[in-house]
Amino acid sequence: MADALRPDVVATKRGAGVMLRRRRNTLVFAFEGKSIPALRASVNTYLRWVSTVRRVLYELEASHCRT
Repeated sequence: MADALRPDVVATKRGAGVMLRRRRNTLVFAFEGKSIPALRASVNTYLRWVSTVRRVLYELEASHCRT
């Protein structure tokens, strides 16, 4: 799964980047940025992304239980 996500974790033009690693069943994000605003924007982007994935998985699981 980490390899599939790798294209999405590249440095941005805003001066922030993220590194993604996998530890067993956990994805670990490591953020770095040239400035606090760039770092904050990068962290917020990935938090929204993880939240969206979580909601999609929840809905898929819920719809599977209903059938």
